[in-house]
Amino acid sequence: MDHAGSVCQMQITISETSPPSLPAGRLCLFLDTRKQKCWDSMPKHSTFKISLKQDTWLYIKTGRDDVLFSQQLFVKSEKSRVRQRVRSPWSLF
Repeated sequence: MDHAGSVCQMQITISETSPPSLPAGRLCLFLDTRKQKCWDSMPKHSTFKISLKQDTWLYIKTGRDDVLFSQQLFVKSEKSRVRQRVRSPWSLF
């Protein structure tokens, strides 16, 4: 990300582990409290893009709101590259 406040875009890939340990039923992906995507059964492999402006928690929850997986996503930005002026812009002499 270029600087603080700009949007960070990333691609997320979710893959089922082996052996499958996920419960049967509806599963949903959340970014903080916002529902992003739901599946009636978890696909073997799913890829999609998200946009973030700040650090966010990613959750996979069941239909009963039980958290199966959580991961914090961090947004990093570069510091502003403004140079400090060495001397004042004008002089009396």
